[in-house]
Amino acid sequence: MADEICDRFGFLHAGRLVRSGSRAELLEASGKADSLLVRTEEGDIRFPLAAHGGANAHLRNVLEAGRTIIEAVREQPRLTDLYFSFIEEAQNEVA
Repeated sequence: MADEICDRFGFLHAGRLVRSGSRAELLEASGKADSLLVRTEEGDIRFPLAAHGGANAHLRNVLEAGRTIIEAVREQPRLTDLYFSFIEEAQNEVA
C-alpha cells in the first residue's frame, strides 16, 4: 500500500532514522533480491533471482525434474522485510 503512494521511505528504530531512500535504493542497500515462487502439485519451491532474470532456467529445471507447474510468480521483498533487515543491522552495530 505504501509502495503505491510514496516514492521515498524512512525507517525509524528507537527514535533514530536507520535508513531512508527510494524503494530501489533500499532494496539495493539491503542486498535482498526478487524471488521466483513456483507452485507445483508436489509443493512450493522458492528460487532467488538475479537482478536480470534467471526465471526461465529455474522453470526449465522444475519441468525437467518431472514436476507439474501450477503457477509461477515473481515476488519482491516487502517493505516490512527491508525494515526488519535494516533494524537487525542497526542492532548489530550497537552490540
